[in-house]
Amino acid sequence: MKTIAIPFACALGILTCLSAEGGTVSGVSGAVGNLPAGKAIIFSHAVTIAGGTSVTDISSQGTVSGSNFSAVLTDDLAVGGATDPTVTGVQQVPALTGILKWVTKDLPESFAVPEFDAGFSDLNVGDALQVLRITSLPSKGVIKQGAVPIVAIPVDIPRANIADLSYHPDENEEGADSFGWNASDGAVFAAAGASVNLTITGINVLTITPVGLGFDILFSGIPGRSYRIQSNDTFPTPPWVDRTTLSADPQGRFTFSDAAPLPPIRMYRSVSP
Repeated sequence: MKTIAIPFACALGILTCLSAEGGTVSGVSGAVGNLPAGKAIIFSHAVTIAGGTSVTDISSQGTVSGSNFSAVLTDDLAVGGATDPTVTGVQQVPALTGILKWVTKDLPESFAVPEFDAGFSDLNVGDALQVLRITSLPSKGVIKQGAVPIVAIPVDIPRANIADLSYHPDENEEGADSFGWNASDGAVFAAAGASVNLTITGINVLTITPVGLGFDILFSGIPGRSYRIQSNDTFPTPPWVDRTTLSADPQGRFTFSDAAPLPPIRMYRSVSP
């Protein structure tokens, strides 16, 4: 914190000190003459914070020294104590980082608030993402707000409506896709946007390996995602029966072992979630 010694001017009983540099205002001194009994001088100061600072608030509290007078310090009545400073927040600009998301081939993928919260940071305590802004569109699919495709940008989406956002890959598309986003804490948007990086992958049964009288079924999916393994002994009619839940490994693979005895025909599939 920088300490600044600043001259002052006194007029109409108000001592005013202005700083354009930011920091702690101190070392203010000078002769103001004799005051009539019962009169007071009010000391006030204003500080202009330069861009790029990490300062999150300014306190009005200070100290007074001298003789032959009574010093009355600032008391913010809203705080509830005696001689409490009035603390004024300094609005900080949010910062963003990219988001990674895996998408199932030919299937829509919904978004959730925590996904964007994870890419949002703000030095101001208590500030959170309030408005999501779509700044560019994907090339291998469309983004929808509810059932309506987003075709013109930028589009601002309130926090309460982020859960209505979804990505719909084009038919048979696979691989990488992305779209741009920015966000506001309700007062200001981030100085630089970020990307939602999408990976479109298919879900397939890769191999079925006999093990004794049973089978090991190797699936391919999205790394880290949980899948319900289902089987059907009456395909193509229902029902599909939940057998277990498995998580895909870092390569997106997971194996289900089905032990004997097995029916003459059994179909398998994975479902997420």
